[in-house]
Amino acid sequence: MEPKVKDLNLRKTINFEKINSQIIFLFFTISSILLSIFFEPKLYPDSQSYIIMSSARSPGYPFFIFLNKFLFGDFFLKTTIFFQFLFWFYSSYFLVSKISRFFNISLFSLLICLFILILPSLHFSDAILTESISFSFCLIILGLLIDLIYRANSKTLILTILFFILSCLFKPQLLFVFGSLIFVSMFLVFTKKIKQGLLVTLLAFLSLVVILNSNKFYHLLNHDSFQIDTNLGSQLIAMPVFMTSKQEIENLDNKRNINFLINLHEELDKKKINFNYEKNKETSRQYWIKVYYENYAKFVDTVNLKVNDFKIIENSNKFLLQLSVDLILLNLSIDAKKFLAGYFYNFSINGLYSLYLAFTFLIMTIFFSVFSIYSKSKEMMVISIFFVSHLSNILVVSTIEPVINRYKFLTEIPLIVLTIILILNLVFSKTESNDF
Repeated sequence: MEPKVKDLNLRKTINFEKINSQIIFLFFTISSILLSIFFEPKLYPDSQSYIIMSSARSPGYPFFIFLNKFLFGDFFLKTTIFFQFLFWFYSSYFLVSKISRFFNISLFSLLICLFILILPSLHFSDAILTESISFSFCLIILGLLIDLIYRANSKTLILTILFFILSCLFKPQLLFVFGSLIFVSMFLVFTKKIKQGLLVTLLAFLSLVVILNSNKFYHLLNHDSFQIDTNLGSQLIAMPVFMTSKQEIENLDNKRNINFLINLHEELDKKKINFNYEKNKETSRQYWIKVYYENYAKFVDTVNLKVNDFKIIENSNKFLLQLSVDLILLNLSIDAKKFLAGYFYNFSINGLYSLYLAFTFLIMTIFFSVFSIYSKSKEMMVISIFFVSHLSNILVVSTIEPVINRYKFLTEIPLIVLTIILILNLVFSKTESNDF
């Protein structure tokens, strides 16, 4: 009599949280060690500013590198990428485990999704940049939000808020999580968990205060200046300058601001940096918004150069932020439609690939969001969270910078994973029904 061989049934469902966590952690640790030995840390133009704890950077990632340098000396870059690999692997497992806990999903679907989440780490986790840890934070927060939807207890809420604050101190882009928190609070209120919903809203707003002041205190202690990251002003002013013609600049009241902007335009022309809507308005919208995208980094460098020339280093952020507001108000008074088109095309074409895809995505997000709240369906709410998070992410980035791939992927990959889970689950459920 032949012994029976137990087949691995990929159609069966599994709860990843029931797997021995120590074995998982050991496997991820060994994998991270091997990868950090095999891969060399990649240094990019921005990397040095994190290593030297530049005033242009938020406190989280520079402090993380400093901690590695303090503990591991000359090997700090190697240990930095080791922890980045490890955190990425664990956060991917964490999100998949939360999905597997609350959804009836096949083992095959979950393994495919875990693979898709982990694969990009080979591109990002060896880089001395914030992307790897930011993505890991994003996955952890999405997992906690799923938990919060199903069981709105104090522990889950506190963890969600703490990770939100910490993630924003690493990368301010993760402020988009605020939108997801407000959305979850609305769902809780509509499902008659009014106290929990209002508490989520209150803590979300308090988190913004903590994030802002923590950032300022870090720069006060490290750079003797009670202000946020010094590169924010030069980033925020990009779209207002791009959409404002030289003739329109003359309508500003402050002569110093006019001189600064005229000098800035002259410097851009001298360097042959094409960064002006007026020069490109006769071309297609796909072309001129890509011009903004492609020349943005050169523009920011030129702004910082002019800030030094005008000797406004100490209050550069305040100056540039106020100038941005003045330019925005000026443009809105002259031609609001033309001006807002810059932000909209950055959001839709740079952020969501095309106008048609952007409109489709907006309609789907609104539909899922309204339906999940109206039906009070937790499953639909989880789907909505992924859509709302991606929408919030693109909205936050498009108001400040061009939406590039390394900003989009934070929420784009989880959204793709969720879509694959839903498709595979639908396929497997149909196959099983046909078997009967």
